[in-house]
Amino acid sequence: VRDSLGESGLLIAAVVAVTAMAGSLYLSEGALFVPCLMCWYQRIAMYSLAVILVLAAARRDWGVRPYALALALLGPAISLYHYVIERQPDLEIGGDGTCAAYGPPCTTRWIEDQFGYVSIPFMALSAFLLVATVLVAARVSAPDYDEHDGERDADEPSEFVTMQSVRVKEPA
Repeated sequence: VRDSLGESGLLIAAVVAVTAMAGSLYLSEGALFVPCLMCWYQRIAMYSLAVILVLAAARRDWGVRPYALALALLGPAISLYHYVIERQPDLEIGGDGTCAAYGPPCTTRWIEDQFGYVSIPFMALSAFLLVATVLVAARVSAPDYDEHDGERDADEPSEFVTMQSVRVKEPA
């Protein structure tokens, strides 16, 4: 899998995050589904992830991997909780409808479950996990990339030429 993803992992992860973001915007702005509190928390994670990954993919900057992974692993926790309370409303923390105080109840199923289990929180969960999987599985093959700190190793050559490295011959 690492070899097949190669350096395109950032781009693939960015496409998944942007697609999830566009889908959530369609559901709220096109289909007029009012997002609940848990939906907003998932949106915060996914929209941030989309921006970070698009910029990183454009710059081919693998140094963002730890930050993107943090969001890509926080998102599923929110999505999974939302998915659980959607099915078992009495498991909602607080149990007093606190979620509904900020908008529609988090237990509202806006779309019919496809195959008996696919709902909006499940789709968000899937997108977060796909992004995380791609980020973990993708290979960073640049020889001058240090995965620990995202910085170029001092002893590795750089593709950038500095003025100190250019020697100009004096006219004779």
